[in-house]
Amino acid sequence: MQAQNPEVSVEFSLDIPQDAVSCEELDLIQAHFAGLIRQLMMEADSLETQ
Repeated sequence: MQAQNPEVSVEFSLDIPQDAVSCEELDLIQAHFAGLIRQLMMEADSLETQ
């Protein structure tokens, strides 16, 4: 996943045993983190433009 700002790249991976959670749960967790990162990026952008 890449941020809009070319100077900032955010990559994350979750090291969770595959048998601990189902694929659906893993997708939800990753989507949640992606949403948090997008929110942080938007807040960072709004701080820069102020």
